[in-house]
Amino acid sequence: MYSKNKPSIVNGLCAGVLVWIILLISDYIDETVLDKGFFIGLIIYMIVPVILVCCYIYNYIAYKPDRKKLLAWFGGYSAAFLVSGVIVFILVNNGLLIKQKYRGDGIYLNGMEYMFYGVPAIVVFGMLCIVFHLIYFKIKKHRNSGL
Repeated sequence: MYSKNKPSIVNGLCAGVLVWIILLISDYIDETVLDKGFFIGLIIYMIVPVILVCCYIYNYIAYKPDRKKLLAWFGGYSAAFLVSGVIVFILVNNGLLIKQKYRGDGIYLNGMEYMFYGVPAIVVFGMLCIVFHLIYFKIKKHRNSGL
């Protein structure tokens, strides 16, 4: 996520686009290889924010970036993730990326999940980062108090 050679905003932009590429690949496998409405995609949709938070925690502890770099990374990630999400949603709904199949019975989103995924994923990622920082602050404060 972080690199000493690249600005944090570039790393955030790359991470935002990379997440959508992973999501598209999982949906493509679901629609073409497995011929399921959602299986791998659902698992990936739930796991990607958690994996991203794990990478965030690792990089935060390893590189100790300052607030400006953290905010630049998160801003770049959010911008790229939301803009890529809108583009992907438009392309999928027009049939240009992944042909969505109609399977009849059951609830099939047929590409609508792209519209619903963007904002909640950012919110979940942000909330998990806040929880991490609160826990990290408490642990650091506890260690410094000598208890």
